[in-house]
Amino acid sequence: MRLYSILVLLLIFLVGSLSCGGGGKDKSPVAPTYPAGKPTGVDAVSASQSATLSWNEVAGAVGYYVYISQDGVSFHKYDSNLLKVTSITLTDLTNGVTYYFGVSAVGAGGWESAIGYAGGSPKADPVVPGKAKPPDDPDAGRPYPPENLQGVAKDSACELHWEPSLSGDIHYYRIYRATPETRPFSAWPLVVDYWEELSFRDEDLLNDEEYSYRITVMDTEAPAFESVPSNEVTLVPMDFPPEILTDLKIFVNPGRILVEWSIPIEDDIAKYAIERVEAKDPITGAEIVTRFVIDKPTRTAADPHIYLGGLVVAYVDLERSVVVVQDMAVTVGRTYTYRIAAVDLSAQEGPPATIASELPVF
Repeated sequence: MRLYSILVLLLIFLVGSLSCGGGGKDKSPVAPTYPAGKPTGVDAVSASQSATLSWNEVAGAVGYYVYISQDGVSFHKYDSNLLKVTSITLTDLTNGVTYYFGVSAVGAGGWESAIGYAGGSPKADPVVPGKAKPPDDPDAGRPYPPENLQGVAKDSACELHWEPSLSGDIHYYRIYRATPETRPFSAWPLVVDYWEELSFRDEDLLNDEEYSYRITVMDTEAPAFESVPSNEVTLVPMDFPPEILTDLKIFVNPGRILVEWSIPIEDDIAKYAIERVEAKDPITGAEIVTRFVIDKPTRTAADPHIYLGGLVVAYVDLERSVVVVQDMAVTVGRTYTYRIAAVDLSAQEGPPATIASELPVF
């Protein structure tokens, strides 16, 4: 009986000890910390489409917020996430646009300091992203990508233009093209593996379809390094009217005038609309305009197309890649001006190109 009493007393003692916290841990919240002040030494260095921001570490801070502005007045957070580092490269900036930067320090309790600005004040040191400076050895390692890729949508085609890489050992460019069908798979098929020019025309495309492009550069090292891609452009070809004709020339021969122009690169040209303009009528003061339309010439000078009862002859000179029209319905002693436009398969007429004879027909 005495042993039983001792055991009961011992059990009561143990339960009392646990209830007093002897077997648990204190889970009181950690006391907040406060940054010693705003960040100092804030510095921003520009590069192409980016800027690198750095600052001094602040005692008591557990992280930092970066602020950005385009006017030095209205600042907003570049990233809502708390940064744990004292430098960051901000990307997706626009070359040629002025930016202002600032940094705040944040304590453990969420208390945020005032903003420390690049140069010490909001508008002290603006940054204008532009071309990046090449390293001391620009040929070492991976080359810089091509810059400022731009494009223009055409009829069944897209034209691309870009600025060269800053690296000195450029070998050639690679052209990648994505479509809505490949984008869900993050696929960028390579459409041209070797290109040395700074412009490219992608032809035989479908109108009203979306095409996205980006360019890389390969260097001359062995094995060769490929740059990261350039910026991306997205274009939608459409059934535009024909473009204005180029390289018009005019020749005055005995009893006739010859007009020629470069064969258009568009593949849907069907006809040419030609207006012959004589000098103003001396009595009425009005221009005398004769308009006629010819089919796109396919024959050569040996077997030309004949129009207006033999007064107009048209043919192609494949060796020089020009269309030639010989007009014999002219009057000796007069000068003439011609306005010529291409017409496509959709009957769309492009803007006219104009050329005049300096000498009268003889």
